[in-house]
Amino acid sequence: MNNEERVFPSPPLPPQITSPISAVDNTFVFKIQAITARREVGSNWNLQIREFLTGRIISEILKPAPSVTFEHSVPLGTILPGTSFEIAIQCVERGYLTPWGYKLVGRMGLGIPYMLSASGDIHTNKPLLKLSGSPKATIRLYKAGSGAIVHGEGEAGADGTVWIQVEVPLSSGHFPMTANQTFNGETSGWMGTREFNVP
Repeated sequence: MNNEERVFPSPPLPPQITSPISAVDNTFVFKIQAITARREVGSNWNLQIREFLTGRIISEILKPAPSVTFEHSVPLGTILPGTSFEIAIQCVERGYLTPWGYKLVGRMGLGIPYMLSASGDIHTNKPLLKLSGSPKATIRLYKAGSGAIVHGEGEAGADGTVWIQVEVPLSSGHFPMTANQTFNGETSGWMGTREFNVP
C-alpha cells in the first residue's frame, strides 16, 4: 500500500457487485456492474477477476470513477471455459480504500457455436463451412438428431472463427446439420439445426 492509499477511518460498506448473477457464457462478451454506497465521486475502481481457490489474478482493471456506479465489459476469451472464478472490486476514493466486494460467479461455461456459412443449396457433398465459437475450442459437425458421426472438425482461432472441411460426405438430399464444441473438459450444447440440400 503506498502513501496515497489509506484505509477509511470508519470503513464504508464494500462495493456491491450487481451483475453477473450466475455463471456466464464464454462465447460472448459479458458485463460486470457494481455500485458503491459512498455518495462522493470516487477516484478509481479496481476490478480483479480471480481464479477461485488459488486466488490467481486472471485479469485486473483500474478505471476512473466518474460516478458511484461501475461497468466493464470483459473481452471474449478472458476466462477460459471450465475455470471457476470470482469477481472482486474495490474503490479508491479520495486517497482512501474501501474494503473489497466479492462475488463468486461459478464455473465458466462453454457457449454453443454458430454457423457463419449460408445454408440451403450446396454444390458438393463435402463443403467447406465457416463457424464461430470459443477461441481454441474444437468444433465438430454432426447430422442433427444423430450425433454418431463426426463429419468434420476444426479448432477455432483467437477470434473464435474456423473453416471446417467436411471429411465424411453428407448424404444426398435433405441434410440437417448441427455442431458442438469442446474445450478444457467442457462440452457445449448443440447448435440450432441448419438445413442443406446436397446433390
